[in-house]
Order: sequence, then structure tokens, then C-alpha cells
Amino acid sequence: GGPAAAAGLAPGDVILAVDDELVTSGEDLRNLLGSSGPGAVVTLRITRDGRTRDVVATLGVAPR
Repeated sequence: GGPAAAAGLAPGDVILAVDDELVTSGEDLRNLLGSSGPGAVVTLRITRDGRTRDVVATLGVAPR
């Protein structure tokens, strides 16, 4: 029910890139999303069930 679900992400999706910047680790993902901040609109390249697609997401506030 959070921002990821609203953007169309599902459990098991693997994020490959954020705005064409490759994601090779969890740290990469945190840094790329953290540099954009809440309210920013980003394009996530994901893989789901062996298929690659782009998903547009509006970033929310990370849960603590």
C-alpha cells in the first residue's frame, strides 16, 4: 500500500536502474533514491518474471 505499490512494483521485482543510473547494490539504490528526495519522480528499470520494463514512481518518505 506504499509508494512502491502505487508505482506498480511487486514483491520479487528487481530494480536495475534509477533514471538510467545502474543499481548494483542496495547501497547504490539507497544513494540514488536518497539524492532525489521525497516527491521526486523517477524512472525505475525493473525486471519481473524475466522481462525488463520501466516504471515511473513518485518517491515517498522512507519508513523508519
